[in-house]
Amino acid sequence: MSKDKREKLTIAVSAEDKATLEKIALELGQMWGDKPNISALMTAIAQGKIRLEHGEEPSPESKRGKKRLALAQIQEGLAKLADLL
Repeated sequence: MSKDKREKLTIAVSAEDKATLEKIALELGQMWGDKPNISALMTAIAQGKIRLEHGEEPSPESKRGKKRLALAQIQEGLAKLADLL
């Protein structure tokens, strides 16, 4: 028996709704490789890692904050790498 105990869920949405969900997934960093992942978005919402109020768009501030954090982590990693060289 597989160790993967996830349930599979199939939903039917319009192309417009799918594009909207993919945009939200991208903005919130829910990716599979370099593509936005709706399943990861839904899982994060179900686990309480992401909360959206009805009709709320992801705020640019939170996206900007995530970018700043990511850049700081990259800079820190590059500094450590430079120290090793």
